[in-house]
Amino acid sequence: YLTPYDKQRSLELGTLSDGRLVLVGISGEVSMGRQIGSFGVSAFDDNDHSDTLGSARDLHRGDSITVEGVGTFTLKEAHSDIVWFTPNPGKATFCFDPDPTFTKRSYP
Repeated sequence: YLTPYDKQRSLELGTLSDGRLVLVGISGEVSMGRQIGSFGVSAFDDNDHSDTLGSARDLHRGDSITVEGVGTFTLKEAHSDIVWFTPNPGKATFCFDPDPTFTKRSYP
């Protein structure tokens, strides 16, 4: 599962077959009782040049999106942060099934 510990920072997901580092940013919220999640995936080279590989917005629980060369992301659950009078983006958890060519980072 992918769950960011800090919604302001991207997770280091792993590396593409060409060696570029892949980061994923994740957000979530509960709106009208529905769990909604979004994510974006970018690749960075040694010169810090980035390319957007894929993204998805407003996925509902159970929805899946495949990013070519990276893998499939399925929204497991989403949570809003404290909300007073305006929507406040929170966190989401995605199941991640890596592409066979993708090298997933091992977290301790």
